[in-house]
Amino acid sequence: MNHVVKIHETSEDGSFLCPGCKRTISPDDLSERNYSIKEIGESDGGWAALIVCKCGEVIRIEGLVEA
Repeated sequence: MNHVVKIHETSEDGSFLCPGCKRTISPDDLSERNYSIKEIGESDGGWAALIVCKCGEVIRIEGLVEA
């Protein structure tokens, strides 16, 4: 199932729990042990990322801004 997470729904450091397995998804985790980034692109009002948690959940993160 696809889930949408709005960036304002994440913690201060940008992390959140996977809706499926409750594993922490953190932008600071560059190891790809917990998730992998499949796509990043423009979305209405900002940027969005499509990630897949290691449990198989597909999550779309919306509301990202350019650094």
